[in-house]
Amino acid sequence: MNDIRHTLQLCFFIAFVATVLLNTTIFYWSVQQESFYPGLVFLFLTIVNVITIMFLYKIAKRTILRPLATLSKELSIKTSAEIQMIDTVNYPNEFQSMLQELNQLFVRVHADYDRNKRFSADAAHELRTPMTALKTQAQLALQVSEPDEQKKAIENVIISINRSIHVIQQLLTLSRLDHEQKLNDVSDVNVENIAAELIAFMYPQALERNIDIELCNECKNPKIKGNEASLGILLRNLVDNAIRYSPDNTRIYVKISENDESIMLEIIDNGPGILSEYQDKVFDRFFRVLGTKQTGSGLGLAIVKQIADLHKAKIHLKTSDTGQGLSVTVVFKKLT
Repeated sequence: MNDIRHTLQLCFFIAFVATVLLNTTIFYWSVQQESFYPGLVFLFLTIVNVITIMFLYKIAKRTILRPLATLSKELSIKTSAEIQMIDTVNYPNEFQSMLQELNQLFVRVHADYDRNKRFSADAAHELRTPMTALKTQAQLALQVSEPDEQKKAIENVIISINRSIHVIQQLLTLSRLDHEQKLNDVSDVNVENIAAELIAFMYPQALERNIDIELCNECKNPKIKGNEASLGILLRNLVDNAIRYSPDNTRIYVKISENDESIMLEIIDNGPGILSEYQDKVFDRFFRVLGTKQTGSGLGLAIVKQIADLHKAKIHLKTSDTGQGLSVTVVFKKLT
């Protein structure tokens, strides 16, 4: 379809030429007659001009409003579940910019719909198991009469509750991150301060298994541009994983180092490590390496990856040559 501007210019040109020729012809014919009435000729020419203007108005209206009517009809049949991109070929050039923005909006809306749908399915799937276990353990606690058995059943209920809380917290965190396309509340963040506060917060959890957490800072000024709350969540998930998978009576290292361009945050544990063929998959939601006896939601590293992506940071996994111990390094761009 041609530009609306070109179509209207052509219509106005044709109407102008036609009006001039028609007025000239009628006027020339009138003055040739024996009975020439200027008032009557003027009235006739006025009527002809009004008719021409009305005809031109209808053409212009149709040229402008027909694409809008077509677009309105196309938009009325779209749903959030099935959003098809608008084919811009059949619309005037004046509509192209607006249609491109609409198509980008449709992409974002459809992505949000998919995320919400996936979150609902994930939440239902992940909460079903701990809720069923919680119900079973609660029913068992009601049935047993021996104090020791009852105590053990109640302890299992608490374990199921803790697992449900952990899964819910992880799901809510992932759902919030899913809707963030860019970082908010960005500031100059001191990585050492975040690490120190996080280690102090998680130390009681590590102390239950006699695991020591050591912070090693090799940077003079370990600052990056980022969101402090999100970075705390990232480090919490990494340290939590390290505690879960490390044997009792071992040590976890949180190391901060730098080079000319980057700040590196490294968490080193003494756990079973991750085989190279699984190292890309562990960032997928709900993926858990078979054979591990530790409970978890399978969301921790997915959250870490999402926060790292928002900070434009890179993640590297490395299992020690002995097959014991995992090193997770998050590489941030150094603050300039």
